[in-house]
Amino acid sequence: MTSTSSETDIFTTPQTSPSPIATCQPPSHLSVQPGFLDLDFDESRFSFPNKARGICCSAKSVCYSNRHWPEQPEHKYLFDQASGTWEKLEPEFKRIWNKTWKRSRTVAIWRAELRLAGAHHPNERRIILRPSIWIMTTDKAIGNSTVWKKLQAKVGELGLNSNQYASIFAEGGTSLANGPASVPLERLNLARGIEFSRGVTLYTHATWGTASKPYECGEICLTTIVKNGRIVYQEVSRIGGLLVINASLLVGVTSGHTILLYFLQNPEEMAPMDEDDLQSSSRGSDPESCSEDQDGQESNDECEIVENDINSRGPISDLGYVDLGKVNHWVPITPSGTINFIQQAEVELLVETPYAKLTNLSTGPIPADFALVPRQAFGAPLGQNDNIYYFNGRKSVSSIFPDSRVSASGQEILVLLGSGIEGSAGFLQPTKLPFSIGRTTIWARKIHLTAPLGRGTSGSWVVERDSGSLCGSIIAVVEHQPYALMVTAQSLFSDIIQYSRDIGLVTLGLPAQNLEGEGEALVSNDQGYEPKPSKYSQQLFFYGQQLKKPFKYRVISVVNVDIFS
Repeated sequence: MTSTSSETDIFTTPQTSPSPIATCQPPSHLSVQPGFLDLDFDESRFSFPNKARGICCSAKSVCYSNRHWPEQPEHKYLFDQASGTWEKLEPEFKRIWNKTWKRSRTVAIWRAELRLAGAHHPNERRIILRPSIWIMTTDKAIGNSTVWKKLQAKVGELGLNSNQYASIFAEGGTSLANGPASVPLERLNLARGIEFSRGVTLYTHATWGTASKPYECGEICLTTIVKNGRIVYQEVSRIGGLLVINASLLVGVTSGHTILLYFLQNPEEMAPMDEDDLQSSSRGSDPESCSEDQDGQESNDECEIVENDINSRGPISDLGYVDLGKVNHWVPITPSGTINFIQQAEVELLVETPYAKLTNLSTGPIPADFALVPRQAFGAPLGQNDNIYYFNGRKSVSSIFPDSRVSASGQEILVLLGSGIEGSAGFLQPTKLPFSIGRTTIWARKIHLTAPLGRGTSGSWVVERDSGSLCGSIIAVVEHQPYALMVTAQSLFSDIIQYSRDIGLVTLGLPAQNLEGEGEALVSNDQGYEPKPSKYSQQLFFYGQQLKKPFKYRVISVVNVDIFS
């Protein structure tokens, strides 16, 4: 093994960084360009929202292109109008949104996308597409007309309802990707729970096999919370794959939100906690802040809910669906270190009965989503046959796909869903999307699949189709639509170091001390991650000394390796 040492300052993107959706500018060499596209209508290239509202316009018959985004050089100029509109509207929308949901127990989520959209009626062969803004949120939020009527009034007040600005729509269906489960307590081994305050115990189980069986990416992870002998919360996610921590500890990585959502929505079950730590954690509510103000009969088409008849056979037909009733054996596992999603639960394992406490970081809400579960119970080191998946045969994940390599035209990907299911094909869009959850923002990217991705797939790994390199981890899905959001692998690895205790090295593949030669390493600095190219692309080594949480680290050693066949 050869090694190199370097010293590099590393910074994460502050939450206050300007949104990339507001940076698109028309090419300077074009003095005049039409602000629309006139295209043949190909049904496969367009999507109708399942449930939507128009803000100062009608959402009836409106669809949007799933083949255009701001990073495409030939179409950047088309999004300039929408960028300018959103720049004026965003602060006002945030003010209205935060006030409305301030005291709700719901963890309110939203994101904004720039799209090319237009109205299309049956039997029409062409469609006119114009830039537009789409505010994506949950079905519950789209059904609350308080937000949208206030936003409509503000749009009129700002004069953004004129033709010189982009149309504005709101669409429902987005949700965090955890899914409901119903597994009786008598089917679960309850020997390894984690105690919280007020007699609340967290149990985590997986469908992992024995030590001699290679780990398959995307195995099921079941979270059960029991209070006074009764299940009060049970959700399912995925253990995306296995990582090596500090060149010695083998861990699975899953979503933090599946574990912490119950406590975010029921803060009295977890102490200590400051009253204003989480926007959605207040114990009370007021009529304005979380009213279920569903639409009644409205006098005009503006701002009313439009529902399209999208064919859906229900969750059983969604990608990644697994019948939990057919799972024969649930293996008890215990998350270790910290569980991260908006807030942080620190797990203490040095006592007879593990317990967890909420940690309040001075920097505010945590823009990360992960939990680590050691595979110590299986007693086997990570081998070359682990992190397997199936797509045209058996393969394995052994390298990282850095953000800088995502093509402006999109990247072909696979979502790894475990249970012997072949990887689900799709493509990754390059746009960085700020996914707002409560008072924090997690930066995500959108993937387009052949069918809707089901609930219960959070934490699933996304890999580049040709190389099998790890691109990211699923965080959210869109019901009835073939779209999902992922956190990039680069961000996930950085977050694990940044928001964990005593983790300075995260690797994908064999532990470092068992490797020889030279290969590829990714080095972080204030300009982002840059690969050190080599003949092989098998490993990501990240070895850092924490200097100041949570924004700054210093790399004191970068190890370059080569894997010989």
